[in-house]
Amino acid sequence: MKLIPTLTKSDKDRFFSKVRKTPKCWEWMAGKFNSGYGQFNIRGRTYRSHRVSWKIFYKIDPKYLLVLHRCDNRRCVKPKHLWIGTEIDNIHDRDKKKRTSMGEKHYRVKLKKDEVLLIRNLYKKRKVGEYRNKNSYEKLAERFGVSTS
Repeated sequence: MKLIPTLTKSDKDRFFSKVRKTPKCWEWMAGKFNSGYGQFNIRGRTYRSHRVSWKIFYKIDPKYLLVLHRCDNRRCVKPKHLWIGTEIDNIHDRDKKKRTSMGEKHYRVKLKKDEVLLIRNLYKKRKVGEYRNKNSYEKLAERFGVSTS
């Protein structure tokens, strides 16, 4: 993790110009990383906005610890919604809230568990469809709208 430099009044003013305060969360309205977390530039370096918020309000750099969200809103920078923890704390928090993105819950999943079982069963029994000039994998992939891999 990059250490956050001392913030000037100008840095703080610029930061807050990008925040929309709602009754629930303080939403980061500017740029964000592909992960969904807000990004904020300070003197040519990019930092996660919720980490910068922690530094502004608590006057302590989180250093090598994580800044976690109680609200599970990646765009939130409200200090009361943030807490410091380790990677293990983050994992426990994720599991407690059932936010895991493995298996069918993963955002890139293409097949559900029952479809995978059906494909395996069809392949095993060689009941793969009516296409004559394709191998079994290609027939199954076409039937379920996925690639052979």
